[in-house]
Amino acid sequence: MAPSSSTIIFIIIIFITACLSLPAHSAHGVKVIQPRQQTTYRNVSASIRCEYTEASEPPRDIQLKTLSGGKTVKICQRDEQKCINIIKYQETSSSFVFVLLNLNATDMTSTYECQVTAKTDGVYKQWTGTPTRLLPDTEEVLTHDCPSPPPPPPPPRLHCPSLPLYLTWSLIGLLALLFLYSFLITALYIRLRVRRCTELSDSVTYVQMQRSRGHPDINSTYVEMKTAPPGGRAGRGLSNPSG
Repeated sequence: MAPSSSTIIFIIIIFITACLSLPAHSAHGVKVIQPRQQTTYRNVSASIRCEYTEASEPPRDIQLKTLSGGKTVKICQRDEQKCINIIKYQETSSSFVFVLLNLNATDMTSTYECQVTAKTDGVYKQWTGTPTRLLPDTEEVLTHDCPSPPPPPPPPRLHCPSLPLYLTWSLIGLLALLFLYSFLITALYIRLRVRRCTELSDSVTYVQMQRSRGHPDINSTYVEMKTAPPGGRAGRGLSNPSG
């Protein structure tokens, strides 16, 4: 018995509905978004943001894993108390940030993957994003690669202009003349001072001699010596004036 047209139409509708529901069911869930490349800060730190679509409830766990040499290793977890060289914080209700510190050469060659554990359709599942690769800081690289600029040239030396030969000798002669003039003035001043002192000394001696002439004994003796005849009479007269 051949199926009726209504039965065939019903089967087609169910098939189409089932085909449309499959992609919708597979697409339902948590989608993790993270940058494919992240530039480091001075090649020592980098931040990786793990974003995720809203699930039926907040994520149960968020982890950061490193992929190196074909191995996947968890390096930090949201609820972990201490993560070595990693700082973590909740940025928004749908994003979580891991900050990597003290990066080395091995860290720069590794990739980093965000993993979110959330409930979908009543079941906890793990969702991962596309791994992030670290890029070196271009400004830091250019700073180290470029040679340092040469030091500025020293300031030019100031050269005093040389005087002509005749002008040099003229200045020497003028200085010698000034020196000779100073010497003559000094010698003349000393001579005047000595002469003045001598005149003062002679004046004092003359005054004393004038005072000594007024003494009677000295004057009488002087007169007798001037009037005494030669031959020793003066001596007798002085010894015996009565005879």
